[in-house]
Amino acid sequence: MLGICAFREAGAFDDVARDRRYMTAVSFLREADRQSMIEDRRPEWNFAMGISLFRTGLADVALPGLRHPRTGEPLDRAAPHQGVRRLALERSS
Repeated sequence: MLGICAFREAGAFDDVARDRRYMTAVSFLREADRQSMIEDRRPEWNFAMGISLFRTGLADVALPGLRHPRTGEPLDRAAPHQGVRRLALERSS
């Protein structure tokens, strides 16, 4: 839960604080994955982890597992940066 909260709050900060918040989200999300994860929450977790990794400069780690939060479908491999941008815009509206 802390990882999702950090992920959701990251957009409200300036660039430096936002990056730190995404790094905090990654840390909490990894810990949640090591512990027990409710499978119904897995799509949201995947989305938050993927975007957080992407925004902290770890796109090569983020993109292979990044899936749409509602459908669970993989993002378009041909243009992953466009998929991430589109999802981030959807998420903020």
